[in-house]
Amino acid sequence: MFIFGIFAPSIFGIDGFNGGFALATFSLIAAITVLITAIMYQVRASVLDRIFSGESLMAHWKYDPVEWRDYAEKEYTPSKKESGICSS
Repeated sequence: MFIFGIFAPSIFGIDGFNGGFALATFSLIAAITVLITAIMYQVRASVLDRIFSGESLMAHWKYDPVEWRDYAEKEYTPSKKESGICSS
């Protein structure tokens, strides 16, 4: 769309000093921005795919289900102090 906007002033006969140069310049800047953003997100997506697939991991832990359950109960059970409940 932005690449079309670069050439739109000449296609539709818009005078450069009557907004044509502004439209072409804005479209050029927006097209470059879209291209750079797409490249950045493509790189980030490939890194995320490698993380989820388990490639090139620096460390990986496997816990015993009982050990994990004990940790989860301890971590997610709010204490009286954290929840604001005081015993008198």
